[in-house]
Amino acid sequence: MTTLVVMLIPSDFSSEQQAALRLGDEISRCHHRLVSLLEQLHVDVAVPASSRAILRLLIARDALTVPEIARERAVSRQFVQKIANGLIAQGYVATARNPKSRKSPLLTITEEGLRLLRTMYAREAQLLSRAVEDTDATVAALDACRTTLEALRGSMDGMLDDGGAGRL
Repeated sequence: MTTLVVMLIPSDFSSEQQAALRLGDEISRCHHRLVSLLEQLHVDVAVPASSRAILRLLIARDALTVPEIARERAVSRQFVQKIANGLIAQGYVATARNPKSRKSPLLTITEEGLRLLRTMYAREAQLLSRAVEDTDATVAALDACRTTLEALRGSMDGMLDDGGAGRL
């Protein structure tokens, strides 16, 4: 079922601006749907989306400090520290000595954290495969979409590095 969403985009915006706003809105709606679906899918696991995101990042990047995770996630160090403390208490993350800093240990995923993520990935693969099948999307189309989103994220990372949206 397709729902028509009317956005209040001024008609004097360029076609590129209008398309960008519609894309941003759709990404936001998809994100919220995905978070809701994953919360339902993992209701038996006491690991919220923000914690799962850090576990996924540690899988992808091996060992990171809290400040590195905060920069990658574009959130505060304090927010990441609170989540990391919970993951450590649950046994999903461990700390390791950081040869580059005395104050900021490296966070690594534990075997228990790996087991948890494997279980979650298996569930999510089934869920997301169903969504892809419902759209008849090809692997090439999905890869093209991902590539475009990665490029947009890279551009936004650059804007954040330059001081954020306040410098437009």
